[in-house]
Amino acid sequence: PLLLLLLAAAVVVSVSSAADAKSAPAPAPATVDIIGILHKAGQYAFFIRLLNQTQIANQIDNQAETSADGMTVFAATDDAFRNLPAGTLNNLSFQRQIQLLQYHICPKFYTLDELQTVSNPVRTEASGQDGQVFGLNFSADANQVNLSTGVVQVSINNAVEDNFPLAVFEVDKVLLPLEF
Repeated sequence: PLLLLLLAAAVVVSVSSAADAKSAPAPAPATVDIIGILHKAGQYAFFIRLLNQTQIANQIDNQAETSADGMTVFAATDDAFRNLPAGTLNNLSFQRQIQLLQYHICPKFYTLDELQTVSNPVRTEASGQDGQVFGLNFSADANQVNLSTGVVQVSINNAVEDNFPLAVFEVDKVLLPLEF
């Protein structure tokens, strides 16, 4: 009888615990923080500065969190900006700087494997005054992904972040659009 009583009490406690676990709220989804991701990775000070000055960092964070498709960012390193011809950024209007950054952003989450087989051109967030969307072209060579803008060609080797809803890939050249 004592064993039966203890067993009954254990069943009541375990059923009660299971019910409590089911009613506990789910943890809040992690927020996207492109600046935090790039800052933690290092070597993106120029890119971070431009993202902040143009408010595009906020747009990336908000869009990645609210879009069912996620986003992909091709983050140019500090060396990529240093290797631009002198005055390139300073000669761009504020609107062109925004377009330049938007050209580094695709409104869809892509893994490195998906970039190897994607249909070209891949839409970016950048567009001209006529509404024409600026695209990127990808090709694969063995396990390497190559990106071409028509002006710049670069290999993509390093994923800084690749967890949905945001993928961030390192590029060692600033992606200059043919449309500039």
